[in-house]
Amino acid sequence: MLAVWANVVSTPASAREALKQFMFGAGDALVTYEQDALLAQARGAALEIVMPQRTVLSEHVVVIVDQNVKPSKRAVVEAFVTFLWSETAQKAFTEYFFRAVTDEALNKAVPQFGAIRQPFTVQDLGGWGRAYPEIIHGVWEEHIAQGLEQQP
Repeated sequence: MLAVWANVVSTPASAREALKQFMFGAGDALVTYEQDALLAQARGAALEIVMPQRTVLSEHVVVIVDQNVKPSKRAVVEAFVTFLWSETAQKAFTEYFFRAVTDEALNKAVPQFGAIRQPFTVQDLGGWGRAYPEIIHGVWEEHIAQGLEQQP
């Protein structure tokens, strides 16, 4: 892991910014979301996408924040959230290279999607309460950052 990080030329604040920097010549490889790479390809970017056999599924949630929803808008907000789970919405997501979560057949209809042979989730790592402090932050501080500081 340290050998990889020793060659990192940039750590942008977002995946989109990383892709933009990469497309303008920063670095030889980019680790990013499948959706961003596929969308860039669809827009004409010459990218070779390599799908790892084992990767984390990026799961996004929808949350209604009660204090931000006026009572007069509540029904519309709830209808929108319900719509997100509909076949129409799920199919629309796949058209922009987000994987459908309600029907695997929708994903199989998108030939650009790579095969994820061994997917796992943050929950498989113990949830965010464990994954962030122990794995993400812990591995970085204890193994990578210290190692990079010690290199000449």
